[in-house]
Amino acid sequence: MIPEVVRTREDGLKAVAYTEMIGLLIEAVKEQQSIIDEMKIEMASLKGSPLRSSTAEDNTTGISPILSACQLAQNVPNPFTNQTEIKYFLANGVKQAYICIFDLQGTMLQKTDAQQGQNSVIIQGSTLQPGMYLYSLIADGQEVDTKRMILTK
Repeated sequence: MIPEVVRTREDGLKAVAYTEMIGLLIEAVKEQQSIIDEMKIEMASLKGSPLRSSTAEDNTTGISPILSACQLAQNVPNPFTNQTEIKYFLANGVKQAYICIFDLQGTMLQKTDAQQGQNSVIIQGSTLQPGMYLYSLIADGQEVDTKRMILTK
């Protein structure tokens, strides 16, 4: 399947150079995680089950059930050069929400309004310098989730 990692030893036996597969395996795991994140968002949007009162708090996390239904996916592609897409799901009942991008010192660089339902935001690479950034989904003043993204030249 990947002939370039197969080596023939001096005694004629075949061997696999596993270290040459690391990059491929890392990319496969990233792709799987992206699919998992998208499926989480889709499941949250399909559940559509009536949530408890928006004033009720989740006993284990202290987060309202409306906010706990919200989801933030990993940006795709990551790393990126020109642009990347951040998908998210915002439950009905959220009054105000944003996607915020921060540098590693915690300085907010961008703030984009987030809309209810399953949506996405496109981030243009030209608006940032190459490096690592954090992005968060903030809903009704609370951080729902934070993820990392990398911008390359």
